[in-house]
Amino acid sequence: MLLVGCGNTKDAPPPSAKGSAQPEPAKPPEPANAPPVAVEPAPAAIDLKTALAKIKIADAACKGKDCAREGMGLMKAEPEKALGYFRKGCETGDGISCGMVGLAFKEGLGVEKSLAAAVALNTQSCELGYFKGCYNLGLMLYNGDGVTADEPKGLSVLDKACAGDAYRACGSLADLYLTTDKAKAKTLAKRGCDNNDAMSCEVLEKIK
Repeated sequence: MLLVGCGNTKDAPPPSAKGSAQPEPAKPPEPANAPPVAVEPAPAAIDLKTALAKIKIADAACKGKDCAREGMGLMKAEPEKALGYFRKGCETGDGISCGMVGLAFKEGLGVEKSLAAAVALNTQSCELGYFKGCYNLGLMLYNGDGVTADEPKGLSVLDKACAGDAYRACGSLADLYLTTDKAKAKTLAKRGCDNNDAMSCEVLEKIK
């Protein structure tokens, strides 16, 4: 018969012909030697509006791609001013502008570094059809940068980028598949290499 209580679980002592067996004195619990394991919280998500509000918008009449062109011309000399144009371009539907703001947040260029904000901007960029934004988003999802890691989703977004014109994504994917699916890795690397992506060509050489 099994006895269950607050202390240790023991088999009941067999009955004695001379009377009941005396219970053994309870042993004090052993102190725990290992410290509690700290659980790292998932990165807090930032929505697009909150992320963009961190940047002062440009006082200009441009919209969409026109804002992106203005921003590109200012990126080296006046990065903060350039971001103002990119913000306006992003808010008026330009994927390149969103992607440039995402890159700025990821690298801390002209704005305080924020990986969570970069995820929000690259997500919008990808949804607007800028495949380099998809590439950056895919890597962040796969690696868990600024967002809870999601390898399957990261691979899916990288595949979308490769199928578009972000050929560096082809090389990154090929490298990831190199040890698990060489046929797929070769197909991806060839697509990237045929479009002059150096990383893809390097992976292709490894397969040959």
